[in-house]
Amino acid sequence: MTAFPAWAKKYTMSETLCDTLKKEPAAFPQVDLIDAKNLERIFERYKDVSGIYFWVMRYSVENADADALVPIYIGKTKSLAYRVKNYTSHFQPHAPNDFKLLVFKNFLSQIVPSAAVDLLFWRKPVDELTRSEKAKIDLYHPLLNRRLKASPHARANLECAFSEYYASAFGHLLHADD
Repeated sequence: MTAFPAWAKKYTMSETLCDTLKKEPAAFPQVDLIDAKNLERIFERYKDVSGIYFWVMRYSVENADADALVPIYIGKTKSLAYRVKNYTSHFQPHAPNDFKLLVFKNFLSQIVPSAAVDLLFWRKPVDELTRSEKAKIDLYHPLLNRRLKASPHARANLECAFSEYYASAFGHLLHADD
C-alpha cells in the first residue's frame, strides 16, 4: 500500500458525500487521459449529451470497505464527448486551462502511482448547466476549481512563455505576405 501525502487525507470526501455521489451519476472508472482509445465509448455515446462532469481521484484505504475519493474538478458541457476530447488533446494555447487536468494526472501518478482518476457525469439540460455546476462545486469543493497559486518564478516563466508564443504568432501573421 502506498503512503499517501497529507493533502490526500485533507481533501478526501466524507463518507456522506461519497454516498450522495453514488446515487446519481454515470461513472467511467479509471479514465486514462493519455490513451484516447479507452475513451471511445464516451466519444460515441455522449457526443451531444449535456451535463456536469466531475473528475475524482480514487485510492484504496487500508482496512476500509470502500475506496476514498478526492474531488479534482467539476465542469459543465453541452457535449461530454467534445469536452473529454479537449482534455485528452495536446496543449492548446487558446485553452491552457484544459491542460491542467492532464498535468495534475501526471503529477499525481508520480506521487501516488496507485491512485486512479475517474470521470463521473450527470445529464442536465443546457438551461440548468450553470446552476447545477455551481451547486456541485459548492457541495464538493474540488481542488482545481479553486484559484491556484503558483510560485512567482513559475508565474514569470508562464508569462515569458506566453509572450514568446504570441510574439512568434504575431510575427508569423504580419510577415505572412512577405
